[in-house]
Amino acid sequence: MPIIQGRPSAVVLDAQMHVAFTAASGVVTDYYYDRDAGWMAQDVTGRVVGSPLAKGAVTTIATEGQWHALYRTVGSGLSHLYYRNGDGWFYDDLSRLAGARAMEGPAACAVTPGQLHAFYRDERGHISHVYYREGEWYWEDMAVLVPGSIPDAAGDPTAIYVYKQLHVAWRSEEGRLGHCYHDNATGWVRQEMITPANRAPDAKGAPVFLAYENRLECFYRDINDHIGRLTFAQGAWQYEDLTLASESPVLVAGDPAAIGFNHRAVIVFRDHRGQIAELSGAGNKWMYRDLSQWSAAPRAVEDPVLATFADQLHVVFPAASGHLHDIYFDGNWHDQDLDLIARYPAAIGEMSLHNAGLYTVLMRFNYLEPGGRQRLSPATTSLPFDYGMTRTRDPGRYDVPDGAELWIDVKATFGDTVEGRQHFIYRKDDPHVARYHCAGTTLDVKLVFDGLDDIATSATNAGTPAAKRRPGDHIA
Repeated sequence: MPIIQGRPSAVVLDAQMHVAFTAASGVVTDYYYDRDAGWMAQDVTGRVVGSPLAKGAVTTIATEGQWHALYRTVGSGLSHLYYRNGDGWFYDDLSRLAGARAMEGPAACAVTPGQLHAFYRDERGHISHVYYREGEWYWEDMAVLVPGSIPDAAGDPTAIYVYKQLHVAWRSEEGRLGHCYHDNATGWVRQEMITPANRAPDAKGAPVFLAYENRLECFYRDINDHIGRLTFAQGAWQYEDLTLASESPVLVAGDPAAIGFNHRAVIVFRDHRGQIAELSGAGNKWMYRDLSQWSAAPRAVEDPVLATFADQLHVVFPAASGHLHDIYFDGNWHDQDLDLIARYPAAIGEMSLHNAGLYTVLMRFNYLEPGGRQRLSPATTSLPFDYGMTRTRDPGRYDVPDGAELWIDVKATFGDTVEGRQHFIYRKDDPHVARYHCAGTTLDVKLVFDGLDDIATSATNAGTPAAKRRPGDHIA
């Protein structure tokens, strides 16, 4: 049962929803949902040998074909672990590569064309900026870079790239919201968000940006424990008290999260009772909902994060039990305990493929080396095999190391190459076999996971798709 350090982080990449968190041990863990495999789990810090443990919350972000995790180490350095499709896992020590200052809190990330940015509060209370450009990592001190003085940070920043501008905001020691933005025409510019003109109350927590309906908005917990809304319009930041506008009966106990869903802005937060509350609206019409009550979810002990996936809204948070829970909406509200359903890859000793397609086919194995790099095994037969035939193979005979994580690769002659969505751990002499069959046509290969069998009974079942079992029914 993991006890989570800080807030989790959620992101969607390549038809998968990922929820990452730092366990009490400092291990960065990722629970991810795949439509074919269900909820799976992986130890991210274990992917690359020598990766340091984390201290506090992890931040994740997706770029094209890549999943990134940035986190503070026990020594307050900035670490970067990432997966690149087809190549495997990599690790960067950004404190060393960029010469960055020590961290005091988690990073906020944003992506601009060709660049990845991370902002964080450093040990002096300054906002540090680390970014990747043209193969190199750089660090800069925002207090030195931005013309005019900017306030020191008392809280963690938020960042967003929208309308060709990069924005970063944070709570200052005076409770104001520090804010800077960058575009190619002006460079970095400081801008006040809480002003005498808008009469917005000071901040008590960290802000969050949301780009919605062609406008930029910022939401924050104010000194009255209300949700404040700042909207940039007509050249200035306009303020509204969303707690009053939505007639919410609860006070805010944590930092909000924000997302657009079904043509509405959705703001969620932990209230003073430990319930997960939602304020949602379009324009100036806002409503309050107690999501914990609607979904029968347990009490929250840390702030939630938001994601949209497969036309569903997901609200993920650590509960008082120490488990990670997911409140989701698919027309109705539900709650699920991710710690109970996310499975680590099953152990297998063999893989089997039955060809039910109108083509000949080769079976291979993708696998991860101990250093995290992805490799592709040789073909398991000298020639492609025909319709109606089944081949069962021990991956160890095709260069897959004992203990490696692997997944099947199917190549139709003169046609598609398809990878299995289920991951397994290869154990020499393990008694289980993962069975698949492929169907369809050369240019539309359908690969189906039929389940796990004992090797002793697999030959009897060859060519007959079994009732599907969860990929984690046999745990390594």
